[in-house]
Amino acid sequence: PNIVYNFSSELPICNIECDRGQVSQIFTNILKNAAESIVLKSQESQENFNGLINIALNVNHLNNQVNIKIEDNGK
Repeated sequence: PNIVYNFSSELPICNIECDRGQVSQIFTNILKNAAESIVLKSQESQENFNGLINIALNVNHLNNQVNIKIEDNGK
């Protein structure tokens, strides 16, 4: 599948305190599920299907938040 990455921030990137291993595992699981969903839809589709995973990251420094949105067009 194609992967589109969008990043939005009012200010420069900041450091985020987290467990790198856990965050990596979360992203791996989500992206694996998205890819499997796209493969399933592609196999069931009668027409040429282009899989897409869209990842949007928004850093809000005023509220000390990082928002991550992951979408796919699979089944």
